[in-house]
Amino acid sequence: MIITRSKNENAAAPQCNETDGLESKKTFFTVTRNADNGYYYLTPEKCAALKRFQYRGGDNSLLYRYILSPFAQYLVDNFTPRWLAPNVITLSGLCLMLTSYSFMWQYIPHLDEGLTDPDAVPRWIFLFNCFAMLAYQSLDNMDGKQARRTGSSSPLGLLFDHGCDALVTLPGSINCACLWGVSFRNDPAIAWLTIVCPAMSFFMGTWEQYVTGEMYLPIINGPSEGLIAGAAFSLVSYLWGPEFWHSATAYDTWIAPAITSITTVEYESGRVRNCDIAYYIFLAWLVEESTTRIFGLARKYGPRAMLSLIPFALLSCASMTIYFLDSSFVLRNTRTCLHIFTAIFVEMTFSLQLNHMTDSEFRPFRYAMIPLGLIVLQLACKGGGSPDEFLLAYAAVLWIFLLRKISLVICDICDLLQIQCFRISYVLCRDA
Repeated sequence: MIITRSKNENAAAPQCNETDGLESKKTFFTVTRNADNGYYYLTPEKCAALKRFQYRGGDNSLLYRYILSPFAQYLVDNFTPRWLAPNVITLSGLCLMLTSYSFMWQYIPHLDEGLTDPDAVPRWIFLFNCFAMLAYQSLDNMDGKQARRTGSSSPLGLLFDHGCDALVTLPGSINCACLWGVSFRNDPAIAWLTIVCPAMSFFMGTWEQYVTGEMYLPIINGPSEGLIAGAAFSLVSYLWGPEFWHSATAYDTWIAPAITSITTVEYESGRVRNCDIAYYIFLAWLVEESTTRIFGLARKYGPRAMLSLIPFALLSCASMTIYFLDSSFVLRNTRTCLHIFTAIFVEMTFSLQLNHMTDSEFRPFRYAMIPLGLIVLQLACKGGGSPDEFLLAYAAVLWIFLLRKISLVICDICDLLQIQCFRISYVLCRDA
């Protein structure tokens, strides 16, 4: 597949200029071309900024530095043909993760069937998820190295990679909830935090890049240690099933005896489940990372920098409010609600990354969240009926809008930089 403009469109669209820029007219449903340059989402000012853009960042993880990065470089040098476009590598990892999510969706629609009806859930889907996460991690590390190897690095590659990462974040978190057997029926708090917390970490990383102009991942981070942990969880669920996470093996075997050896406190057997321990460790890491980022950037850049966090805060609060208003509504439409949450998250994260790369302002108000607010109001009004029928239509329109927006942005950037999304020209391959 090649994403680019036709010859007629290229001829009709004048080149970018930096004067008299008129903003494109955009609503939730319609997008019109910019009057100055024929692009949908790129004004002349954004075009100029995109051409100047230079990525600044790195991964401080020791696991990445000494194992994951050298392994990815080895795969690129020995098994990756020069004609293979970096975005194809990225897309391959995305397809693997979405395939794994499809298997989980098919067999574990309410997130806890692996615990409540283990005979109906084949164990191989957990093993496939382990493979998909490890493969995705390697492919995600390989795309940038392939781009540098072939001389095809571009802002489009960074945006495409970041967009795929955003699209994978929530399906990966939902799969983790399936592995643990936690759902909105038996563990609503843990299920909600398991799904929302990785998304919050990813959005805050994008927000930090937007504010500071650079992204340096901490020594322990999601793309490195987080994916390895997720693959390990998947392997454990394949070997012993999701019921392992609801036993108290770790607490009874190691933690409780260690506590009694240094104190006189008696412990109660089976008090803390394995999934609780994993959840507490993950939550402590997330709270430390989030507070450090928020207070550090607020102190350096002022409270105004916090405005970009409003959309994600509203999305998280809305999802929580809907459950408290009518938990049965969420239980009836679990996957549809999660798909809506995912689409809104990807839209705001993708937009924030694009605003960073084009040196433009991110607007906290998101049109895509208006119907979500209406759902909250309808549920809050007792006797106002249930919005079940509206929910599926909202999800469908939202995903159509999101995919159209992403494709138009890719077309704009391809035309601006005179490149193709999924192909490297012969000249680049020959001269690399």
